[in-house]
Amino acid sequence: MSGFTRLALFLLTSGLLISAAFALYRLRFRKEYTLKGRLSVLSILLELGLLTGHAYQSYLFLPVVFPALPRLPTSPLRLGAGFCLILMGGLTMIFAVLWLGSQKTFGRECYELKRSGIYKWIRNPQITGYGVVLVGFAVLWPSLYALGWVFLYGAITHLSVRTEEEHLLRLFGEDYECYCSETPRYVPLPWRLRR
Repeated sequence: MSGFTRLALFLLTSGLLISAAFALYRLRFRKEYTLKGRLSVLSILLELGLLTGHAYQSYLFLPVVFPALPRLPTSPLRLGAGFCLILMGGLTMIFAVLWLGSQKTFGRECYELKRSGIYKWIRNPQITGYGVVLVGFAVLWPSLYALGWVFLYGAITHLSVRTEEEHLLRLFGEDYECYCSETPRYVPLPWRLRR
């Protein structure tokens, strides 16, 4: 496949994923949150399908044929940094989901605003954690496609976060506004960690 064809395919699949994310998060999720106060099982399955599509997109642009992976870097620094990022991000994501609970993570239950544990320092640790995992993969196998893949994840999940924030603001009002003003959305700020 030529370089131009690969780039066109990457841009096409990225556009399709962003369009699907917009339709899912800003139209479907927003409507369900407004009408029902929670997400349907079908919406959760559609979201998992969207994120699986994003994950699979990376394989389209690796310099090997799926399911093989390219060789690991020979640089110990890059190898160590990549695996440390993957491990740190993965543990952050898993811990955040366990702390919040699967029903809240997937928009099924929202009776209280979780402000303790890791959510004291960052409002979306599971999203940030997975983003760090993706950066780890980009360190192991760097390319413009890997960088684009990381930014595409950020764009997709930001659509989700904005929709969730609207819902939480309706549910918790001033308490949620206060939480947002005190706690960063994606990146914990060092001067706020001492609270």
